[in-house]
Amino acid sequence: MHPWIASLLDLVAPRRCAACDLPSAREEPLCGACEATLEAPVERPHGVTVLWAYAGPLASAILRAKGDPDPWRARALGALLERPLATVDAVLAVPLHPRRLRTRGFNQSVELARALRGCGPLLFGALCRTRDTPQQQGLGREARRVNVRGAFTVRRPETVRGLRLALVDDVVTTGSTLAAATDALLAAGAREVHPVALAAAGFQGPATAEDARGPQKVPGRSMV
Repeated sequence: MHPWIASLLDLVAPRRCAACDLPSAREEPLCGACEATLEAPVERPHGVTVLWAYAGPLASAILRAKGDPDPWRARALGALLERPLATVDAVLAVPLHPRRLRTRGFNQSVELARALRGCGPLLFGALCRTRDTPQQQGLGREARRVNVRGAFTVRRPETVRGLRLALVDDVVTTGSTLAAATDALLAAGAREVHPVALAAAGFQGPATAEDARGPQKVPGRSMV
């Protein structure tokens, strides 16, 4: 973008911090004060690339992104995903059920995924959520796994067959949702699936078997 166009846009619609909403002269999605509060996650579900802990201003921004009728906040936060990622052929977001999508108006994980355009094309609509599952919040580890089991499908397997995919979500807790979505993609013929999330939320509960198993690959095929 030409500098004078950027300056004009700043006058008409000044940049705002995606967390605190205060005007910010920075190119980054968070102002300096909010960015300084970012923390590394204490616990990461196995195999999921997670950037930050779900805490402080970032947690507030993610919650507001879910409830804001304008997806600008989710799109801004997507810039935080611009970190080195394993070589992939395409990018997908964990989908919402159509009923929930109509209620919310947009899928915040899709808006986050837009920041990864440089990794490959975005395959919107390739992965579908066929069951409108209850919220995971408040469920134990095993209940979470059962809740999302079989909730995803790939209606056109040829769109993912043989591809190495990045799978994007906003917040991961136990990893059950990402694991179920990964299973659907691998069953449809995807070569590899690399789950990535903006933040990890701590989970208090009895430990059982691993909930997320990514990055996953088709047996017999080497990772690149």
